[in-house]
Amino acid sequence: MDLLCPLSTKCRKTTSPACWLSDVLYNNRRELRSAEKKWKKSKLDTSLICYCTLLSKFSLGVTSAKTSFYKEKLKTSAQDPQKLHNIISSLLNPLAPPASSSLTTEDFATFYTHKIEKICQTFTSAPTSSTLRYNFIEASLNHSNRIGFANYPVLQSCHLPTGSNRFNYAPDHLI
Repeated sequence: MDLLCPLSTKCRKTTSPACWLSDVLYNNRRELRSAEKKWKKSKLDTSLICYCTLLSKFSLGVTSAKTSFYKEKLKTSAQDPQKLHNIISSLLNPLAPPASSSLTTEDFATFYTHKIEKICQTFTSAPTSSTLRYNFIEASLNHSNRIGFANYPVLQSCHLPTGSNRFNYAPDHLI
């Protein structure tokens, strides 16, 4: 079994923890998350009060830890103007989070349709734009006629944009 499906382990992605988070704050955050899950599951007022209490406790702890961390950092770099500038700059202008995308699936499809059409225009033996579009055929369940290549020339072949003049023919049993 190990030869066919060897046991694989996945390393946990390590993220650099915030410098001001201590073990006490980690424990407070863990308690806060469990209280939040408990409140969302039970929807009780007592759970909500417990969650709000832990949230304010955690927020105050983070604020005081950040304050003391940056006070110490500013104190140690008071003699170096470059470090001082970098610290103040990072505090005043933090990295902006990535903008949320308001693009729709229609925008995605339109973008790639135009991109494919531009690429196809670069080939000398590229098919016309009418053959790029898919033709959807509505057929009822009782449709007894067999669809053949002669009726639909678009289905006869598929141009390969590799510079070759070969065509891919679909076998008759697939149609």
